[in-house]
Amino acid sequence: MIGNPSADTVGPPSFPIGEIQQESETDSVTDCERLLSRLTSLEILHIIFAADTWVRIARIVLILPRPEQLIEFTIHVKFDGALELSRFGDGLPALDKALRHGIFEMLKIVNIHLSTQLEERGTEPILAGIRKGLPRLVDRDIVQVSIT
Repeated sequence: MIGNPSADTVGPPSFPIGEIQQESETDSVTDCERLLSRLTSLEILHIIFAADTWVRIARIVLILPRPEQLIEFTIHVKFDGALELSRFGDGLPALDKALRHGIFEMLKIVNIHLSTQLEERGTEPILAGIRKGLPRLVDRDIVQVSIT
C-alpha cells in the first residue's frame, strides 16, 4: 500500500513508485485514481493493462482533474492467450462515452494496442469489432488500433 503522498507534489520523494504493493486489484485502481487526481497537467497518457482488467479504464479517465488538456491517450492491452473480442465486455462503449468531445476537446489520438504471446492470424474481425465499440471516437477520426 502507498504511504501518505503529499497533496501538492507527486514524484519519487513523496510517491515512490517502487514502494507500491498491490494488495488487491481494487487497491491498485484506488492508488492509480489517487495519483491521477493530484496531477495538474497531463497531455499524454499511456496505460498498460492485462486483458481482464482493462475495462476499468473508463473509471480512470473520468477522474482526470484536467481532461481538457489530454492530447494523446494510448491503451496497451496485454493478452496472455489468444485475442478474444469477448474479453472487452462493455469496456469499449464505456470508454467511448467517457472520452466525449465536450470534455476531451484537445484529444487528437486514441491508440489502442493489443499484444499477445501467440501468433495471431485473421485479426481484422477483432480490429473491426474494437472500432465498432467506439463509434463516437471513430466519428471524430482519432482512433488507431494495432495488434502485435
